[in-house]
Amino acid sequence: MKKYVIDTCSLFQAKTNYAMDIPLFKVIWEKLAEMVRDGSLIISTEVYEEIRDDALVNWINPLQSHFIGLSSGIQTIARQILKNDKRIVDIQRNNSNADPFVIALAVSLQQQGNEVAVITEEEHVGVQPNTRVIKIPNVCRPLNIDTIKMHEFVALITKED
Repeated sequence: MKKYVIDTCSLFQAKTNYAMDIPLFKVIWEKLAEMVRDGSLIISTEVYEEIRDDALVNWINPLQSHFIGLSSGIQTIARQILKNDKRIVDIQRNNSNADPFVIALAVSLQQQGNEVAVITEEEHVGVQPNTRVIKIPNVCRPLNIDTIKMHEFVALITKED
C-alpha cells in the first residue's frame, strides 16, 4: 500500500476546494480520515502544529493518535536535508516550517521499504545561487519521492474501482 505524507498547504487547499460543510464533500473528508487511521495518509506532528484554522483543527484533532512524531531518525534525516540546502526553510516566515520534517518522514518511510509520495501544492522551482527558498518538490525529486497535488490525490482516492 502506497503511503502519502501530507503537507500543511494541501490540507488548506482541501478545505478551500472541498468545503467541509457541504454534504457532497463529506465523503472526501471521511476518506481522508479513514486513510489517516489506516496509516496510508500520514500527518506529521509538525504539520499539525502549523494548523490554525478552526474547521481543520476540529477535523484533525480526533486523529491525533495517528500522527507521526519527530523520532530521532526523522530528526537526523531532517538535519541532513537542511545541511544539504537550508533554503527549504523560509527563515523570513514567523511560524513553524514543517517542510523538512514532511520530507524526512517520507524518506524514513521510503527507507522502510514503502512506496511514498508527498502531497503538496508547492511547485518545483528553478534553483539559482540567489534563489532564496526552494520547495518540497526540489528536495523530493532527487530522492526519488513523488509529489502530488491535493486535487490529484482526491481524484485518485475517489475514483470508482
